[in-house]
Amino acid sequence: AHPFRVRPWIPNPDDVPDAKVFDAVEVYNSHNNEIENDKALQFAKSNGLYSLAGGDHHLIEKFGGSGMAFYHRIHDEKEFVRAIKSRQYKLIIEEKLVEI
Repeated sequence: AHPFRVRPWIPNPDDVPDAKVFDAVEVYNSHNNEIENDKALQFAKSNGLYSLAGGDHHLIEKFGGSGMAFYHRIHDEKEFVRAIKSRQYKLIIEEKLVEI
């Protein structure tokens, strides 16, 4: 979910994953640092992958600062996939709507 994340339990966070196994990449995660997010964004862009955003919001105080904003209400996973593939969404990054 968060490529290039540097954590003690990830043995080689700088290893570049095989892009063929991805449909999309979380290019912004509010719990990752700028370098980790930038690496994910460059990986997505250079491999023509869809860009997503999230945040592992385990605390209510952090909720809403990052995620996905869709142009219409999403009712199920099929609508989610259609919206992603048709790029009918924006990313929420640091409480701002961003189009990538």
